[in-house]
Amino acid sequence: MVKSRPFRQEAAIVWKLYEAGVVREICYREDMRGVFISADAENASSLLQELNRLPMVRDEVLSLEIIALLPFTGFKALFKS
Repeated sequence: MVKSRPFRQEAAIVWKLYEAGVVREICYREDMRGVFISADAENASSLLQELNRLPMVRDEVLSLEIIALLPFTGFKALFKS
């Protein structure tokens, strides 16, 4: 079990964001060291504001890459009557 104080602080905040419905999914990356977080927010700016509260992000131990996504609409076009 990881007992490092920064990690525990980080995890506690992520857990609160998960419970609040901001963080939807967390996965370890296979291709490199790190995690993928799927999150919901009004926009990238509001998400960045939430994630900048994380101690290791704030202290520049971790970096973020925010990629805005749109709903997939391909099925609608494919199966349109």
